[in-house]
Amino acid sequence: MKKTSSQNSKNWGVAESKAKGYEDLEAFFNTPAKLARELYDSGIEGMKIWPFDPAAEKSFGNSISQKEIEDGVKIISAIRDEVGMDMDLMIEFHALWNRPTAKRIIDAITPYQPFWIEDPLRPDAVDALKQLRSEISVPIATGETAIGRRQILPLLENGAVDYLTIDISWTGGLTESRKIASLADLFAVPVAPHDCSGPVALATSTHFSLSQRNGFLQETARAFLHTWYKDFVDGIPKIENGRIYISDASGHGITLQSWVRSSDEVIVRTSKAK
Repeated sequence: MKKTSSQNSKNWGVAESKAKGYEDLEAFFNTPAKLARELYDSGIEGMKIWPFDPAAEKSFGNSISQKEIEDGVKIISAIRDEVGMDMDLMIEFHALWNRPTAKRIIDAITPYQPFWIEDPLRPDAVDALKQLRSEISVPIATGETAIGRRQILPLLENGAVDYLTIDISWTGGLTESRKIASLADLFAVPVAPHDCSGPVALATSTHFSLSQRNGFLQETARAFLHTWYKDFVDGIPKIENGRIYISDASGHGITLQSWVRSSDEVIVRTSKAK
């Protein structure tokens, strides 16, 4: 895995996930129909893919060739051919593109009826997102890298977001997230919390999603759930037939496994109040 502070396909950890039996990142590029069928048959009726990221990295998001568009479209088409419209497809752009190029890609994939386009532009480019939203028919999801109500409010006021994908651990915790959800509800915008920041964040996000009037969808990362999440903790929310459930345990329900604190490979820091 390449260490980088930016979104980069070389940092996806494909080799590590393949070694543990979950090759989803590689599979959506190389065997998308097989992956879609496997997910759908397990009860998962929505999948997120980002087939255009390598092209963005080549041009720094400034341009894309027709062949690169067609290669990405082939992936989406293969999924549709396998599971039809029964699978909700979320197409992630990782905020890597400029507005004209993002629109060009969106126009090419619109016939395949994506459920949403995620982060087509940076979430702080509110005017550009507003303009893009007026030019396309596909809903826009964004917000996971926006921090707090002050960054979320302009997106809502300008009609630049259809689904709010906040990350609870990045945006200010549960208290701020609840205020954001209430704010979004004023604009009739659903919230769909991001996942990828660890098992505690997932459990907390699940409680949040189930407690909010406009809680709509909870993202999960299948490989994480079946590998390092359960290697370190107990009490991960149960998922059955595409539905996620909180446990009966107190709090968020997550507990560290006993080996963690005694392992020589784990650094434990303890803070004490004055």
